Amino acid sequence: MPNQAPFYDDHEKDLLENFCNTPSGSFRVWKPCLRVPFYEVHLWGGYLTEAYEYGYRHNIKEEKELEKIATWREAMKFSKWGFTEEADHFAESLKVRISITGGPMISSPWCLKSCHHYSAYERLTGNEINSFERIVEWGGGSGDFARFVFDMGFKGEYIIADLPGTSLISKANLSQNPDLYKVNWTTTPPPESDKKTLFVSTWALSETPMDLRAEVMKTVKPDNHLIIYQSTIWDYDNQLFFGLWPGKREGVPWIYWGGGSQLIAY
Repeated sequence: MPNQAPFYDDHEKDLLENFCNTPSGSFRVWKPCLRVPFYEVHLWGGYLTEAYEYGYRHNIKEEKELEKIATWREAMKFSKWGFTEEADHFAESLKVRISITGGPMISSPWCLKSCHHYSAYERLTGNEINSFERIVEWGGGSGDFARFVFDMGFKGEYIIADLPGTSLISKANLSQNPDLYKVNWTTTPPPESDKKTLFVSTWALSETPMDLRAEVMKTVKPDNHLIIYQSTIWDYDNQLFFGLWPGKREGVPWIYWGGGSQLIAY
C-alpha cells in the first residue's frame, strides 16, 4: 500500500528480515510481530464478556444452534501454531482457562479477541458473517480474524489487503491448513464485486492516510462493514472521519491507546 506512515516502512523491513532469517512457522515470537502487536496477548475483560454473551445467545437446544456452539468451541481452542519449542513457556503463559457454554476449555487472547469482533457484529446488526459471499479485510494483521471466520464455517471469498511484510505473517498463520483457509492477498484495494461484501478493518483503516482511505471505499464499495478505530493517531482525526458512517456503535473501553476505540457495525 503506498503512502503508509514511516513507522510501517521501518516495520516492514524488520518483518522481511525475520522472514528471511527465521522459519515462518515461528511468527508469533518475531519481535516486530510482538512490538505492534499483530496478535492479542492481553486478556481484556471485554473480550471475555462477549464470549459469554455469544454462548448465552446461542444456548438453545435446537440442532442448528447446538452445531453452532460445537463449531464455535473448536474455533476458540488454544493452539501452539506459530510458536517455537524454545518459546514453549511463553506460549503456556498465554493459555486462558475459561468456562463457557458447553463447559470448561482452554482458549487464547487472540481467539477471544476474534470472537469479540465476530460476536459483536452479529449482536449489533442481526447479520450473520457466514451469510456474506465475500469478505474484504483491510489490514489482516496476523490473520487471526480470518482464521476464526473460516473456523466458524465461512465458505465465501476472503481477501486480505495488507502491506507485503505484514502479509507474510498472515500467510504463515493460514498456511497451517490452506485447504480450509482459502485467502487471496493483495496490496491494493480490491475492486467492487457483485458478491454481497462485508468490509472488515480492525484499526488498520484508521491508521491509513486519508487519500488512500477514500480510494479504498470508492473501489471496494462494500454492502456492510465492521470497523474498529482509534480516535487519534498520527494527527488523523478519526472521530471526524468516521463520525458520519452508518451503523450501530459501541465503545471498546478496555483499549486506552489512541484516545480510545470505537466499533461500528453495519
